[in-house]
Amino acid sequence: IILPAAILGYYSVAYISRMSRSFMLEQLSQEYIITARAKGLGARTTLYIIMLVTVIVAPLGLLIGTVSGYFGGIVDEILMRVT
Repeated sequence: IILPAAILGYYSVAYISRMSRSFMLEQLSQEYIITARAKGLGARTTLYIIMLVTVIVAPLGLLIGTVSGYFGGIVDEILMRVT
């Protein structure tokens, strides 16, 4: 029972990390990031405070979608056993 959970978790982590990276790179070219850097905000401050708060939203949605997909499969499996 541990191996299937590990495989499903590995796929989810890989997908979410890949999407988080692409969303983070997309956010680097946004105007509010460029403006914050131009006003003198440091690169590390920009990365940690502004971007991470913005980037948390995308993986959270992906995580919710992934978990609901797993539970949808469980519900489908239960319904197939009942009928």
